[in-house]
Amino acid sequence: RIGGGTYQSNQKLDAAVLRSTFSRLSASVSTLRSSVLMFGEKALSPLPEKEMEPESAWEKVPHEQLLVDSISQELSGHIMLPPKENPRGDLQAIGDQRRCFLHRKPFAMGALRYAYHLWWKAMSRGIEKTWHLVVKESKFAISEECPQQVLSFFLSNHRRAQGLAAEFNLKLKEEVGEAESQVDFVPAYVFQLSDASKKSGFRYVTAEKYIAGAYTKLNSNDGWVNPLAEGTAVARVAAAFSHFSYDTTDGDELCVDVQGCGLKWTDPQLHSRAREFGPGDLAANGMKLFFRSHRCTDLCRALRLRQVDPETLALGKGLEPLPKAASASSSSAPAASSSSSSSSKVAALRPEEEMPKQQPAECLVCLDGKRSVLCRPCGHFCLCTECAQDLKNLEKNSRLCPVCRQFVDQFQPVGHRASAVHHSTFY
Repeated sequence: RIGGGTYQSNQKLDAAVLRSTFSRLSASVSTLRSSVLMFGEKALSPLPEKEMEPESAWEKVPHEQLLVDSISQELSGHIMLPPKENPRGDLQAIGDQRRCFLHRKPFAMGALRYAYHLWWKAMSRGIEKTWHLVVKESKFAISEECPQQVLSFFLSNHRRAQGLAAEFNLKLKEEVGEAESQVDFVPAYVFQLSDASKKSGFRYVTAEKYIAGAYTKLNSNDGWVNPLAEGTAVARVAAAFSHFSYDTTDGDELCVDVQGCGLKWTDPQLHSRAREFGPGDLAANGMKLFFRSHRCTDLCRALRLRQVDPETLALGKGLEPLPKAASASSSSAPAASSSSSSSSKVAALRPEEEMPKQQPAECLVCLDGKRSVLCRPCGHFCLCTECAQDLKNLEKNSRLCPVCRQFVDQFQPVGHRASAVHHSTFY
């Protein structure tokens, strides 16, 4: 009995919850199976664990000291892109070799990757500028054995998401007249860094522009939707964007894994009928998982998106905008319902909207205390302070997440606003 609580039967584990849980487990197994089939056993071979640095360590150091040996290592590298004549071809190093400074220690980690700060020296119109980027590097040997496939999937997901975002913004402006709610996927890159410590002499990493602020994951590739963000303007836009991506491609593609800060997003995942976007692309199964949990918002209606059958994925008739009065109070109308026709305007969205202050749910261990601690690297928000401390006091190989039974490396205390982060953007 951890945490001093008493045993209680969990009345929340009804058929719908169990079905959702097993669907997500199935999605995880499918992703793992795809990784092994694509990349072999290396997909399961972890590299040695790395020591972490505080996420905000760079903020406390003068900029000129960030580029010294004790904090970062000076490397040289190239940006990598596919050939212009063959966008699906192998990535190639382009341009002149540039200096960069990669922090020696990662500042965050997820189930699959570490995240580092990188300072890249770029030339712009003859003037050298410093880009602040977040570099993500796999925790598994796959990154050293199969860099082309692994990184090209990252880039293809990001580029396609950018294209869908441009279409979404145009439709949003035409149908709703909103200029403030434009979504944006931050610039992303693949780098080849010279590193003598690697067998190949190179280190292959993905990189995205650093976004200041609190990161929030709004939905994932397995149908999960952040419950603490539901009802916010950011969540409504994210839900509508994913729905739009399916509608505008006539059911061929669906963009999920929407995460970032406000409407600046990063690290998306595509599901496609042809399953062309890597191991995270769950094809029709991933699409069904999304639409089983999706609830159309006033924005879905304002864009007149077509209804989708979550079991057959058939596209139906277009939704009608809610009456103006109803639109102001509605944020979660079921996707299959219809309403009377009227024009509506979606409320403008601030770039970094605050999450609502909601009371956290009960601890999953004692069922008594309030959830206030996040397990890392799995990202499950499931423990109260007391139970987290009890788990922390156990031997390292006994510290298991109560949800997924994965080893817990860190117990991260979070407040109401930060608890909306179910998974980090660094996964």
